[in-house]
Amino acid sequence: RGGIIYHFPSKTELLRAMYEHLADGWDRQLVSLLGKPYDESTAAERISAYVQAAFTPSTRDDIALLAESSIDFDGASPAHRVIERWSPRPATIAPGDEQFNLFVARLIADGLWLNSSLDTAPMTRELRAAVLDLVESLGAGTVQLQSVPQPPAKRPGSRSRRKK
Repeated sequence: RGGIIYHFPSKTELLRAMYEHLADGWDRQLVSLLGKPYDESTAAERISAYVQAAFTPSTRDDIALLAESSIDFDGASPAHRVIERWSPRPATIAPGDEQFNLFVARLIADGLWLNSSLDTAPMTRELRAAVLDLVESLGAGTVQLQSVPQPPAKRPGSRSRRKK
């Protein structure tokens, strides 16, 4: 065994440290984009920083590491802890409440991040600015989404019918 692995009791612990390092860097980036201490920020300001960070591409190696699910973190992964710190938790949101738009802005930002990380044809500066403005308006509450209608509840004991 050579090199860096000697600093960790196992390969699993090395991978845990790598996850923690990525998550800590992401959190530091978000605080930097926020421009003020986290504790002094509003939910809308935190989502704005989250959206801005989405335009910073990650390396394919970072994405692969984040997508790897073989590590047991005894709870939330480091990336999930960052997401929970910076955006509303889905369990606390009802369609139409003030957290709904912030949550949708976060989901859009996650898609933007993946696009900026994997896309070989980056957005033009103008398109990027327009998307950023729209998503930040959503997070600030100046653009309101209508709640999506829910499908009717299934009756107990009913079976779905498929056409053959």
